[in-house]
Amino acid sequence: MNIFKRFFINSLIVFFSIIITLFILNLSLIYLIKQKNFLFEKFDTNRMSSLQISLFPDIYNNFENEYTLLVGDSYTFGNGDSRLNGEYNYSIPHHMFSNNRNLNFFNAGRSGSDSFSAVKYVYYLYNLIDQSIFLKNSIKEPNKIIFFFYEGNDIMFNARSRYKKMNNCSFFNKKLNTTDKFFESNFYVLKFFYYNLRHQLNLNVQKGNLVSLLKIILSEKNYTKLENKYGTPDKINNYSNIILFNSNISKSVDFPQFPPFEITSDLLDQSYKILDLSLNCLNSKFPNVEKYFVYIPSPAVLYNFADDKILVQSDISDHKFFYKSVLEFKKESLMYEKIISKIAQKNSLKIISIRNKLLRYSKNELIHGIKDFHHFNSLGYKLTAEILLEEIWMKYLQVY
Repeated sequence: MNIFKRFFINSLIVFFSIIITLFILNLSLIYLIKQKNFLFEKFDTNRMSSLQISLFPDIYNNFENEYTLLVGDSYTFGNGDSRLNGEYNYSIPHHMFSNNRNLNFFNAGRSGSDSFSAVKYVYYLYNLIDQSIFLKNSIKEPNKIIFFFYEGNDIMFNARSRYKKMNNCSFFNKKLNTTDKFFESNFYVLKFFYYNLRHQLNLNVQKGNLVSLLKIILSEKNYTKLENKYGTPDKINNYSNIILFNSNISKSVDFPQFPPFEITSDLLDQSYKILDLSLNCLNSKFPNVEKYFVYIPSPAVLYNFADDKILVQSDISDHKFFYKSVLEFKKESLMYEKIISKIAQKNSLKIISIRNKLLRYSKNELIHGIKDFHHFNSLGYKLTAEILLEEIWMKYLQVY
Protein backbone atom coordinates (compact mmCIF):
# COMPACT_ATOMS: atom_id res chain seq x y z
CA MET A 1 0.00 0.00 0.00
CA ASN A 2 2.82 2.39 0.87
CA ILE A 3 4.57 1.54 -2.41
CA PHE A 4 1.37 2.25 -4.36
CA LYS A 5 0.84 5.51 -2.48
CA ARG A 6 4.42 6.67 -3.15
CA PHE A 7 4.08 5.73 -6.82
CA PHE A 8 0.81 7.66 -7.07
CA ILE A 9 2.27 10.76 -5.36
CA ASN A 10 5.45 10.64 -7.46
CA SER A 11 3.39 10.25 -10.63
CA LEU A 12 1.34 13.32 -9.69
CA ILE A 13 4.51 15.29 -9.00
CA VAL A 14 5.96 14.30 -12.38
CA PHE A 15 2.68 15.09 -14.16
CA PHE A 16 2.29 18.54 -12.63
CA SER A 17 6.00 19.26 -13.11
CA ILE A 18 5.63 18.56 -16.82
CA ILE A 19 2.50 20.72 -17.03
CA ILE A 20 4.19 23.62 -15.22
CA THR A 21 7.33 23.29 -17.35
CA LEU A 22 5.28 23.29 -20.57
CA PHE A 23 3.29 26.27 -19.34
CA ILE A 24 6.46 28.27 -18.60
CA LEU A 25 8.04 27.19 -21.90
CA ASN A 26 4.91 28.18 -23.83
CA LEU A 27 4.78 31.56 -22.08
CA SER A 28 8.48 32.20 -22.77
CA LEU A 29 8.23 31.21 -26.42
CA ILE A 30 5.27 33.55 -26.96
CA TYR A 31 7.63 36.45 -26.38
CA LEU A 32 10.78 34.89 -27.86
CA ILE A 33 9.50 33.55 -31.18
CA LYS A 34 9.29 36.79 -33.10
CA GLN A 35 10.60 37.69 -36.51
CA LYS A 36 13.50 39.71 -35.07
CA ASN A 37 14.53 36.77 -32.83
CA PHE A 38 14.06 34.06 -35.42
CA LEU A 39 17.11 31.97 -36.25
CA PHE A 40 16.30 31.42 -39.91
CA GLU A 41 15.88 33.95 -42.69
CA LYS A 42 13.00 32.02 -44.21
CA PHE A 43 10.13 30.35 -42.41
CA ASP A 44 7.41 27.93 -43.32
CA THR A 45 3.95 28.88 -42.09
CA ASN A 46 2.90 25.23 -42.39
CA ARG A 47 4.86 24.70 -39.19
CA MET A 48 3.10 27.54 -37.35
CA SER A 49 -0.20 27.61 -35.51
CA SER A 50 -2.89 30.01 -36.72
CA LEU A 51 -2.25 32.64 -34.06
CA GLN A 52 1.52 32.38 -34.43
CA ILE A 53 1.24 33.17 -38.15
CA SER A 54 -0.40 36.51 -37.30
CA LEU A 55 1.69 37.31 -34.21
CA PHE A 56 5.11 36.30 -35.61
CA PRO A 57 5.77 39.30 -37.93
CA ASP A 58 7.24 42.49 -36.46
CA ILE A 59 4.38 44.78 -37.48
CA TYR A 60 3.18 46.00 -34.09
CA ASN A 61 4.29 47.20 -30.67
CA ASN A 62 1.23 45.96 -28.78
CA PHE A 63 -2.48 45.53 -29.30
CA GLU A 64 -3.58 47.38 -26.18
CA ASN A 65 -3.16 50.56 -28.24
CA GLU A 66 -5.05 51.26 -31.44
CA TYR A 67 -4.33 48.80 -34.24
CA THR A 68 -5.49 47.97 -37.76
CA LEU A 69 -6.81 44.56 -38.79
CA LEU A 70 -5.92 43.39 -42.32
CA VAL A 71 -8.26 40.91 -44.03
CA GLY A 72 -7.64 39.06 -47.29
CA ASP A 73 -5.63 36.41 -49.10
CA SER A 74 -1.98 35.88 -50.10
CA TYR A 75 -1.54 39.52 -51.17
CA THR A 76 -2.56 40.54 -47.66
CA PHE A 77 -0.33 37.92 -46.09
CA GLY A 78 2.69 38.93 -48.18
CA ASN A 79 3.45 36.08 -50.57
CA GLY A 80 5.91 36.80 -53.37
CA ASP A 81 9.59 37.30 -54.12
CA SER A 82 10.30 39.30 -50.95
CA ARG A 83 9.26 36.41 -48.77
CA LEU A 84 10.85 33.80 -51.03
CA ASN A 85 14.14 35.70 -50.85
CA GLY A 86 13.97 35.93 -47.06
CA GLU A 87 13.58 39.72 -46.95
CA TYR A 88 12.65 41.16 -43.56
CA ASN A 89 9.92 43.53 -44.84
CA TYR A 90 7.98 41.15 -47.06
CA SER A 91 4.40 42.45 -46.75
CA ILE A 92 2.25 45.60 -46.92
CA PRO A 93 2.00 46.00 -43.11
CA HIS A 94 5.79 45.56 -42.80
CA HIS A 95 6.35 48.57 -45.04
CA MET A 96 3.69 50.63 -43.23
CA PHE A 97 5.08 49.74 -39.79
CA SER A 98 8.68 50.44 -40.80
CA ASN A 99 7.53 53.85 -42.01
CA ASN A 100 5.82 54.71 -38.71
CA ARG A 101 6.37 52.73 -35.50
CA ASN A 102 3.30 54.28 -33.86
CA LEU A 103 1.03 52.16 -36.04
CA ASN A 104 0.10 48.60 -35.10
CA PHE A 105 -1.12 45.89 -37.47
CA PHE A 106 -2.77 42.51 -36.96
CA ASN A 107 -2.46 40.62 -40.25
CA ALA A 108 -5.25 38.06 -40.65
CA GLY A 109 -4.43 37.51 -44.32
CA ARG A 110 -4.10 33.88 -45.35
CA SER A 111 -2.93 32.33 -48.61
CA GLY A 112 -5.69 30.80 -50.72
CA SER A 113 -8.52 32.67 -49.04
CA ASP A 114 -11.53 34.02 -50.86
CA SER A 115 -13.77 36.72 -49.37
CA PHE A 116 -15.84 34.27 -47.35
CA SER A 117 -12.96 32.22 -45.93
CA ALA A 118 -11.00 35.41 -45.20
CA VAL A 119 -13.80 36.71 -42.94
CA LYS A 120 -14.33 33.24 -41.49
CA TYR A 121 -10.64 33.18 -40.56
CA VAL A 122 -11.01 36.53 -38.76
CA TYR A 123 -13.86 35.10 -36.67
CA TYR A 124 -11.71 32.05 -35.93
CA LEU A 125 -8.66 34.06 -34.86
CA TYR A 126 -10.67 36.25 -32.49
CA ASN A 127 -12.39 33.19 -31.05
CA LEU A 128 -8.92 31.77 -30.35
CA ILE A 129 -7.93 35.02 -28.66
CA ASP A 130 -11.11 35.07 -26.55
CA GLN A 131 -10.32 31.54 -25.31
CA SER A 132 -6.64 32.25 -24.65
CA ILE A 133 -5.43 32.77 -21.10
CA PHE A 134 -2.40 34.58 -22.53
CA LEU A 135 -4.04 36.93 -25.03
CA LYS A 136 -7.65 37.48 -23.98
CA ASN A 137 -7.05 40.78 -22.21
CA SER A 138 -4.12 42.00 -24.30
CA ILE A 139 -5.89 42.43 -27.66
CA LYS A 140 -8.89 44.69 -27.88
CA GLU A 141 -11.12 45.42 -30.87
CA PRO A 142 -9.34 47.02 -33.88
CA ASN A 143 -9.97 50.67 -34.58
CA LYS A 144 -9.53 50.21 -38.35
CA ILE A 145 -10.01 47.33 -40.80
CA ILE A 146 -8.59 47.09 -44.33
CA PHE A 147 -10.21 44.49 -46.57
CA PHE A 148 -8.18 43.46 -49.65
CA PHE A 149 -9.81 41.96 -52.74
CA TYR A 150 -7.65 40.48 -55.51
CA GLU A 151 -9.32 40.04 -58.88
CA GLY A 152 -6.84 37.34 -59.95
CA ASN A 153 -8.58 34.62 -57.93
CA ASP A 154 -11.09 36.05 -55.43
CA ILE A 155 -13.83 36.45 -58.03
CA MET A 156 -13.51 32.82 -59.11
CA PHE A 157 -13.06 31.46 -55.59
CA ASN A 158 -16.18 33.24 -54.32
CA ALA A 159 -18.13 31.30 -56.96
CA ARG A 160 -17.17 27.90 -55.54
CA SER A 161 -20.02 25.40 -55.31
CA ARG A 162 -19.60 25.12 -51.53
CA TYR A 163 -21.00 28.66 -51.19
CA LYS A 164 -24.02 28.19 -53.42
CA LYS A 165 -26.51 27.96 -50.54
CA MET A 166 -24.67 30.24 -48.11
CA ASN A 167 -26.92 33.13 -47.07
CA ASN A 168 -26.17 34.13 -43.46
CA CYS A 169 -23.39 34.59 -40.90
CA SER A 170 -24.26 31.66 -38.65
CA PHE A 171 -21.48 29.56 -40.18
CA PHE A 172 -18.91 31.97 -38.73
CA ASN A 173 -20.03 31.45 -35.14
CA LYS A 174 -18.87 27.86 -34.98
CA LYS A 175 -17.55 26.96 -31.52
CA LEU A 176 -13.95 25.95 -31.02
CA ASN A 177 -13.26 22.27 -30.45
CA THR A 178 -11.01 20.99 -27.66
CA THR A 179 -7.97 20.70 -29.94
CA ASP A 180 -8.32 24.31 -31.06
CA LYS A 181 -8.69 25.54 -27.48
CA PHE A 182 -5.56 23.70 -26.36
CA PHE A 183 -3.14 23.76 -29.31
CA GLU A 184 -4.32 26.85 -31.20
CA SER A 185 -5.66 29.12 -28.48
CA ASN A 186 -3.40 28.54 -25.46
CA PHE A 187 -0.42 26.31 -26.18
CA TYR A 188 -0.11 27.40 -29.79
CA VAL A 189 3.62 28.10 -29.51
CA LEU A 190 4.32 24.58 -28.29
CA LYS A 191 2.53 23.32 -31.38
CA PHE A 192 4.89 25.44 -33.48
CA PHE A 193 7.86 24.10 -31.50
CA TYR A 194 6.66 20.50 -32.02
CA TYR A 195 6.12 20.90 -35.77
CA ASN A 196 9.57 22.44 -36.23
CA LEU A 197 11.20 19.67 -34.19
CA ARG A 198 9.42 17.05 -36.29
CA HIS A 199 10.48 18.91 -39.44
CA GLN A 200 14.14 18.86 -38.39
CA LEU A 201 13.98 15.08 -37.83
CA ASN A 202 13.16 14.62 -41.50
CA LEU A 203 16.13 13.11 -43.40
CA ASN A 204 15.64 15.38 -46.42
CA VAL A 205 15.77 18.43 -44.16
CA GLN A 206 19.01 17.20 -42.58
CA LYS A 207 20.42 16.67 -46.06
CA GLY A 208 19.60 20.30 -46.84
CA ASN A 209 21.22 21.41 -43.55
CA LEU A 210 24.37 19.46 -44.48
CA VAL A 211 24.50 21.16 -47.89
CA SER A 212 24.19 24.57 -46.21
CA LEU A 213 26.98 23.65 -43.78
CA LEU A 214 29.26 22.53 -46.62
CA LYS A 215 28.67 25.85 -48.36
CA ILE A 216 29.98 27.64 -45.28
CA ILE A 217 32.95 25.31 -44.67
CA LEU A 218 34.21 24.68 -48.20
CA SER A 219 35.78 27.22 -50.49
CA GLU A 220 33.60 28.55 -53.29
CA LYS A 221 35.71 26.68 -55.88
CA ASN A 222 35.35 23.28 -54.17
CA TYR A 223 31.67 23.79 -53.39
CA THR A 224 30.97 24.71 -57.03
CA LYS A 225 32.66 21.50 -58.18
CA LEU A 226 30.47 19.43 -55.85
CA GLU A 227 27.36 21.33 -56.89
CA ASN A 228 28.06 20.81 -60.60
CA LYS A 229 28.68 17.10 -60.05
CA TYR A 230 25.89 16.21 -57.60
CA GLY A 231 23.54 19.19 -57.57
CA THR A 232 20.31 19.76 -59.47
CA PRO A 233 20.69 22.25 -62.33
CA ASP A 234 18.51 25.36 -62.21
CA LYS A 235 15.39 25.22 -64.34
CA ILE A 236 15.54 27.60 -67.29
CA ASN A 237 12.17 29.21 -67.97
CA ASN A 238 11.33 30.29 -71.51
CA TYR A 239 8.43 32.65 -70.98
CA SER A 240 6.22 33.67 -73.90
CA ASN A 241 4.97 37.08 -72.71
CA ILE A 242 7.16 40.15 -73.16
CA ILE A 243 6.70 43.42 -71.23
CA LEU A 244 7.94 46.66 -72.80
CA PHE A 245 9.03 49.46 -70.49
CA ASN A 246 9.37 53.17 -71.33
CA SER A 247 13.14 52.88 -71.06
CA ASN A 248 13.15 50.58 -74.15
CA ILE A 249 13.93 47.62 -71.90
CA SER A 250 11.92 44.44 -72.36
CA LYS A 251 11.29 41.67 -69.87
CA SER A 252 10.14 38.09 -70.42
CA VAL A 253 7.62 37.02 -67.76
CA ASP A 254 5.57 34.04 -66.63
CA PHE A 255 1.88 33.57 -67.43
CA PRO A 256 0.12 36.42 -65.59
CA GLN A 257 -3.02 36.07 -63.52
CA PHE A 258 -5.97 37.92 -64.99
CA PRO A 259 -9.56 39.04 -64.34
CA PRO A 260 -11.74 35.97 -65.01
CA PHE A 261 -13.09 35.73 -68.54
CA GLU A 262 -14.44 32.16 -68.48
CA ILE A 263 -16.87 32.65 -65.61
CA THR A 264 -20.60 32.34 -66.35
CA SER A 265 -23.09 35.07 -65.44
CA ASP A 266 -24.70 32.81 -62.79
CA LEU A 267 -21.37 32.15 -61.11
CA LEU A 268 -20.48 35.82 -61.31
CA ASP A 269 -23.73 36.71 -59.55
CA GLN A 270 -22.89 34.17 -56.86
CA SER A 271 -19.42 35.67 -56.48
CA TYR A 272 -20.89 39.13 -55.92
CA LYS A 273 -23.43 37.71 -53.48
CA ILE A 274 -20.72 35.98 -51.42
CA LEU A 275 -18.64 39.15 -51.30
CA ASP A 276 -21.70 41.08 -50.12
CA LEU A 277 -22.43 38.45 -47.45
CA SER A 278 -18.79 38.37 -46.30
CA LEU A 279 -18.61 42.14 -45.86
CA ASN A 280 -21.98 42.10 -44.09
CA CYS A 281 -20.67 39.46 -41.66
CA LEU A 282 -17.50 41.48 -41.09
CA ASN A 283 -19.72 44.42 -40.17
CA SER A 284 -21.67 42.19 -37.79
CA LYS A 285 -18.45 41.23 -36.03
CA PHE A 286 -17.11 44.80 -35.86
CA PRO A 287 -20.10 47.13 -36.33
CA ASN A 288 -18.45 50.33 -35.10
CA VAL A 289 -15.01 49.95 -36.68
CA GLU A 290 -13.86 52.17 -39.56
CA LYS A 291 -13.39 49.98 -42.64
CA TYR A 292 -11.57 50.37 -45.96
CA PHE A 293 -11.72 48.36 -49.18
CA VAL A 294 -8.74 47.85 -51.53
CA TYR A 295 -9.25 46.30 -54.97
CA ILE A 296 -6.00 44.78 -56.31
CA PRO A 297 -5.78 44.52 -60.14
CA SER A 298 -4.09 41.44 -61.63
CA PRO A 299 -0.69 41.56 -63.41
CA ALA A 300 -2.33 41.07 -66.82
CA VAL A 301 -3.83 44.59 -66.73
CA LEU A 302 -0.92 46.54 -65.23
CA TYR A 303 1.76 46.25 -67.93
CA ASN A 304 2.41 47.25 -71.52
CA PHE A 305 2.89 43.91 -73.27
CA ALA A 306 4.73 43.62 -76.60
CA ASP A 307 1.77 41.84 -78.22
CA ASP A 308 -1.89 42.77 -78.23
CA LYS A 309 -2.70 39.25 -77.08
CA ILE A 310 -0.91 37.47 -74.23
CA LEU A 311 -0.68 33.79 -73.35
CA VAL A 312 -2.50 32.86 -70.13
CA GLN A 313 -3.26 29.58 -68.40
CA SER A 314 -6.91 28.84 -67.68
CA ASP A 315 -7.99 28.38 -64.07
CA ILE A 316 -10.87 26.07 -64.93
CA SER A 317 -10.44 24.43 -68.38
CA ASP A 318 -7.95 21.73 -67.39
CA HIS A 319 -5.29 24.45 -67.20
CA LYS A 320 -5.29 24.89 -70.96
CA PHE A 321 -3.50 27.84 -72.52
CA PHE A 322 -5.27 30.74 -74.24
CA TYR A 323 -4.29 33.86 -76.12
CA LYS A 324 -6.40 36.74 -74.87
CA SER A 325 -6.53 40.43 -75.74
CA VAL A 326 -4.92 42.68 -73.12
CA LEU A 327 -7.45 45.39 -73.98
CA GLU A 328 -10.32 43.00 -73.17
CA PHE A 329 -8.66 42.11 -69.86
CA LYS A 330 -8.39 45.80 -68.96
CA LYS A 331 -12.05 46.44 -69.80
CA GLU A 332 -13.13 43.46 -67.69
CA SER A 333 -10.91 44.56 -64.81
CA LEU A 334 -12.38 48.07 -64.74
CA MET A 335 -15.90 46.64 -64.92
CA TYR A 336 -15.25 44.25 -62.03
CA GLU A 337 -13.69 46.96 -59.89
CA LYS A 338 -16.65 49.28 -60.48
CA ILE A 339 -19.26 46.66 -59.53
CA ILE A 340 -17.29 45.25 -56.60
CA SER A 341 -16.54 48.73 -55.22
CA LYS A 342 -20.28 49.45 -55.19
CA ILE A 343 -20.83 46.30 -53.12
CA ALA A 344 -18.15 47.48 -50.68
CA GLN A 345 -19.70 50.96 -50.45
CA LYS A 346 -23.10 49.40 -49.84
CA ASN A 347 -21.54 47.76 -46.77
CA SER A 348 -20.11 51.10 -45.59
CA LEU A 349 -16.48 50.44 -46.57
CA LYS A 350 -14.44 53.37 -47.87
CA ILE A 351 -12.80 52.69 -51.24
CA ILE A 352 -9.05 53.15 -51.69
CA SER A 353 -7.95 52.95 -55.33
CA ILE A 354 -4.40 51.76 -56.03
CA ARG A 355 -4.69 51.09 -59.78
CA ASN A 356 -3.45 54.42 -61.19
CA LYS A 357 -0.37 54.66 -59.00
CA LEU A 358 0.59 51.07 -59.77
CA LEU A 359 0.13 51.78 -63.50
CA ARG A 360 2.49 54.74 -63.32
CA TYR A 361 5.28 52.64 -61.84
CA SER A 362 4.67 49.55 -63.97
CA LYS A 363 5.43 51.60 -67.11
CA ASN A 364 9.07 51.68 -66.05
CA GLU A 365 9.74 48.63 -63.90
CA LEU A 366 8.34 45.39 -62.56
CA ILE A 367 6.15 45.61 -59.48
CA HIS A 368 5.60 41.83 -59.48
CA GLY A 369 8.13 39.12 -58.77
CA ILE A 370 10.47 37.27 -61.11
CA LYS A 371 10.12 34.01 -59.16
CA ASP A 372 6.45 34.61 -58.36
CA PHE A 373 4.86 36.80 -61.02
CA HIS A 374 1.41 36.29 -59.47
CA HIS A 375 2.29 38.49 -56.47
CA PHE A 376 3.89 41.85 -55.84
CA ASN A 377 7.62 42.16 -55.38
CA SER A 378 9.08 44.45 -52.73
CA LEU A 379 8.32 47.57 -54.79
CA GLY A 380 4.69 46.54 -55.37
CA TYR A 381 4.07 45.99 -51.66
CA LYS A 382 5.92 49.19 -50.78
CA LEU A 383 3.86 51.26 -53.23
CA THR A 384 0.60 49.81 -51.88
CA ALA A 385 1.74 50.59 -48.32
CA GLU A 386 2.56 54.15 -49.37
CA ILE A 387 -0.91 54.62 -50.87
CA LEU A 388 -2.60 53.32 -47.71
CA LEU A 389 -0.51 55.55 -45.48
CA GLU A 390 -1.39 58.55 -47.61
CA GLU A 391 -5.11 57.76 -47.83
CA ILE A 392 -5.71 56.60 -44.24
CA TRP A 393 -2.91 58.10 -42.13
CA MET A 394 -2.04 61.27 -44.05
CA LYS A 395 -0.48 62.91 -40.99
CA TYR A 396 1.96 60.00 -40.53
CA LEU A 397 3.22 59.93 -44.12
CA GLN A 398 6.98 60.22 -44.54
CA VAL A 399 9.14 60.00 -47.61
CA TYR A 400 10.47 56.50 -48.19
